Amino acid sequence: MINVDIAIIGSGVAALRMYKDASEQGFSTLLIDIGPLGGSLSSIGALYKFPKIPILFDYDIRKLFDKCNFMCYSTKLYTIKTGSIIDKIKGFEKFEAQRLWIFELLNKKELCFINDVISCIISTLKLSHESIKKIEGNVRRIYVDSRTIMLSTGLVIKYKELVYTWPLTMLGDLIVTKNKELKLFLDKLVNELKYSSLFIRSYIVEERNDNENVISLYIHATKASRLHTIIKIPLAKNTHLFYAITSYSKNYPLLPGIGEKIDSELRKHKLFTNITKILEFNNINIVYGVLNKIDKELINLIKNALLPYNIKLFGRVAEWIEYDIPTIIFESRPG
Repeated sequence: MINVDIAIIGSGVAALRMYKDASEQGFSTLLIDIGPLGGSLSSIGALYKFPKIPILFDYDIRKLFDKCNFMCYSTKLYTIKTGSIIDKIKGFEKFEAQRLWIFELLNKKELCFINDVISCIISTLKLSHESIKKIEGNVRRIYVDSRTIMLSTGLVIKYKELVYTWPLTMLGDLIVTKNKELKLFLDKLVNELKYSSLFIRSYIVEERNDNENVISLYIHATKASRLHTIIKIPLAKNTHLFYAITSYSKNYPLLPGIGEKIDSELRKHKLFTNITKILEFNNINIVYGVLNKIDKELINLIKNALLPYNIKLFGRVAEWIEYDIPTIIFESRPG
């Protein structure tokens, strides 16, 4: 058994921000997550390091991250097909979205890119990779009455306070308690949470005589293509990073062989040509890509119900609030 003052479930930006705050106050603190440090913001790539998902910053915001090396470019927007791009980004779900961050990118005149977002965040928080204590493992159960966490490996962690940054939709299945009302409340809450997901296929490509130093944004807004957004970012001479993005949901499921279909559509729309050399590609699923609007009072009620158990919710999918990275790092507080 491991005993800690504060256990943090997750390892993304919200978890790192909480880790910084707790460590500065002298609490023994531990991150618990099944994946690599950074979660969906972690970097991948064999030839070039780049974020799993297209994280692009406003030009002015880069000043807040003075320890990070941004590459900033003007943008160009291209429309492949006109239509209801917002509905397509939502996976044709009927809910009202809190925020469509992909759609917001389309209106930016200048954007900045960084190849290792998590290292940037860690240095901004004045942490280091070596100083962060993290256990890699999947959480099987949270026994809130005894304040213990059971991992799939069998390891038990006893905490004084728990900060939960994983999706709110999962919390009811993880919690074990004698308080039946709390379980019923969490189950009721889940029915209010709606979302659509993103499938992102990223490519590192090489094309001779393609040295355009801009971030190119392409949109396809009809059902004729599964793709709705393609983002092309310069990395080096004749070398670019592509993010090809499609949304899916219960009513608009992901098609079998979607990766190959995306390859075909990029060639159909001449974004890839005969001289395009694909050096690397990766597939990423972002389950909670777009979140629905819900009554804030409902979230406050669940936060208050968890307080007697010393559990706090923090972060985008835990609080079901469309935070951006600067807000989590510089403004928000767990609650």
